[in-house]
Parts: sequence; structure tokens; C-alpha cells
Amino acid sequence: MPMVVVRNDITKIEADAIVNPANKRLEHGNGTSDAIFRKAGVEKLQRACEAIGTCEPGCAVATEGFGLPCRYIIHAVGPLYVDGGRGEEALLRSAYLSAMTLAREKGCKSIAFPLLSSGNMKYPKDDAMRVALTVISEYVIQHDLLVYLVVYDSASFELSKKLFAQVRNHIDEEYIARNPEKHLDENDYTTYDDMWSWQYENSAEREHPDDEYWERVMARRLAAPREDFQQMLLRLIDARGVKLSEAYGSAGIDRREFSRVMNYEQRPDRQFIAKFILYFGMGLDEAEAFLAKAGLGMSDADDFDIILRVFIENRISEIYTFQDALAQRGIKLKVKYRECKPRKKKLMHGNGI
Repeated sequence: MPMVVVRNDITKIEADAIVNPANKRLEHGNGTSDAIFRKAGVEKLQRACEAIGTCEPGCAVATEGFGLPCRYIIHAVGPLYVDGGRGEEALLRSAYLSAMTLAREKGCKSIAFPLLSSGNMKYPKDDAMRVALTVISEYVIQHDLLVYLVVYDSASFELSKKLFAQVRNHIDEEYIARNPEKHLDENDYTTYDDMWSWQYENSAEREHPDDEYWERVMARRLAAPREDFQQMLLRLIDARGVKLSEAYGSAGIDRREFSRVMNYEQRPDRQFIAKFILYFGMGLDEAEAFLAKAGLGMSDADDFDIILRVFIENRISEIYTFQDALAQRGIKLKVKYRECKPRKKKLMHGNGI
């Protein structure tokens, strides 16, 4: 299964396991650890950690997910970076491997990592990113585990793009830099309007918002973590409880095309999406939302879209029937054939065979 690098808040990632960058004493830390503790519930999570005791660098332990959208929180202890010559890389690799192994032992199909040791542990971010991408890539080749590497700050995400080609950046960093955001806790507002009120410069602007105000509003919305098409597709496959190879194979999609789309090397086209719409047996609203994630929609003037809509509305999901319907309108749908495709028997002469 693949590795996906995303820029997001790890506490909002829907995975079976979320990894906490823990210290040896499994105490409430700061940064990412603080966010995880707060979302999970500080008291409950701290009591669970105290019951375990300690965890050595390079190792991992698990607790319940509590308030997080996951079954488990896996506490992985990365090394403190000194000079790179004291076994730091081996310990960092071990921390990732221990966490992934523990996740699979717990029956998890997906896990979300922050960039371990790159904060308080002072591991250089370029080296930390290289180790993470390398060890996770090696692991997922051999094991059925979906791994999210979640980075939040712009420097880490830019670095990931250099090392992991074609990762999409949804945020215009230069634009955001011109409009720095204030920290706003969800408890600091009570209504939708209050949520944006901090962005007014003065009372006059509150009464008559100008273009700069709306630019600040748009900047904040663009910066909010979002689920993109690839994340949505992985979530749907995970919810179905099947391997990725079974999903894209049953949808009639070539492995290489699936890999390029999931690694952001190729945009999902209408045919790619339609195959998965039929595979999942989506209703019309679901299908339109799925298309919208890729920036597409259905047209009443396009033969492909009209035929797809008819199949959706009549709950017809057989890919080869869809292929034949398109062919009657001169539209070619490339389908990766599996051995289950029925074929006509050849007539043999002699002996009635």
C-alpha cells in the first residue's frame, strides 16, 4: 500500500493509528505532542501513559485513541540528535519501524506519522525527512499498510516536495506570508461571523469590509486543512476493507496509472474517476462530490457524463457494460482486464467439441 505525504493537522487525519512523537517518560509534550494530548483528552491520555511507564528511544507503545479520530495512539520515541555519529539514524529508523509493526499487530490498516525527532529532538529536517521517506517506502512495499506522513509547517512540506516529487501544495505560501494569521482557538468564537471578526482592522472596516479584508478571509480558508481527491479515495477504499490492488483491479484501472495518480504525478481524469464511481456503487450526490474533489463536474451536454449519470441513477455498476454503452457513442473506455472477464468460447471442429 502507498505512502502519502500531506500538509495537515495530524489530529484531523482519519487513520486507524496516529503517532505521537513521545519522550522517554511518555509525558505531555509540546508542539505536535501537545496537540495530540489536547485533542485526545489530557487527563485520560496521561493516565494511560503513566500506566505504561516509559519507552526507550527507537521503540513504540500504544494507548487508546480517546478523543482522536483513531483507534490507537502509538507513542514513538525518536532519538535526540547530537552530531549524527551516535546511532541517531538507526534509532530514528527503529522508531518508525516499531510504530508500523505495532500498528499492524493491532490490526490497523492505516497510520499517520508526524516528522519524528525534527522538533525538540533537534534532528535536521532534511535528514529527518530523508529517513522517514526511505524507511516508510521500504516498509509499505512489503506490507499492507497505508502510511500518511503528515507535515504542518511550510519548510517541512517544501522539503518533502523536493524529496517526494509532485506532492501538491494547496496553499500559496507567499500570499499567506503577506497576511499572517493569528492563532484562533475554536472556543474563542460562538458564531460564524465571530469566527472571522478578528480579521477586521478597525470598526470602520467591520461596517464596510474592503478588498483587503476579503483577501484575509480567503487566505485563512485556503490555509485550513482539507481532504483532497487522493485522501478521499484512500479513505473510501479503507472503509471497504479491501487491499488497494483489489480495489483498482476491480475498477479496471492499471496499477501504474493508479500509482501515478496517488503520488500526484498525474491528475485523475474523468474516466479514472468514473471507474471508481461504479466500483463503489455511488449515488448521484456522492459521485458529484467525488468528481468535485478533482475539480470536475457532470455536464448535461456531454455524452460520457450523460451515460455515467444513467448508470448511477439506475444502480448499474458493471464496468464492461459501461464500456459497451460508451462504445456505442464512439467513446473508448480503456479497462484493465482481469481473468474474470467472460470470453466467447472458440468453436472446435470434430467430435462435437
